[in-house]
Amino acid sequence: MATKRKRRSQLARESARRRSERLAAREARRRRTRTLLAAVAVVAALTALVLWIALHDGNGTGAAAASPDYDAGPANSSTTRSR
Repeated sequence: MATKRKRRSQLARESARRRSERLAAREARRRRTRTLLAAVAVVAALTALVLWIALHDGNGTGAAAASPDYDAGPANSSTTRSR
């Protein structure tokens, strides 16, 4: 009878250990998924910000770097500088 009780106790311990391992694996997957989704959200937000800045750069062209006269206003002209 004692052997049967020992065996049952051992099976219960193993079952609890397996259940605990399954729960830990599920939590790890959930954490990885949450981290990945957060990273995707950050990349999407940064992309949206860069696009918004590119489209609202102030000179109306939407392409500040490609515009040849972007910096060639009267304030930057060599003829209007005073010495």
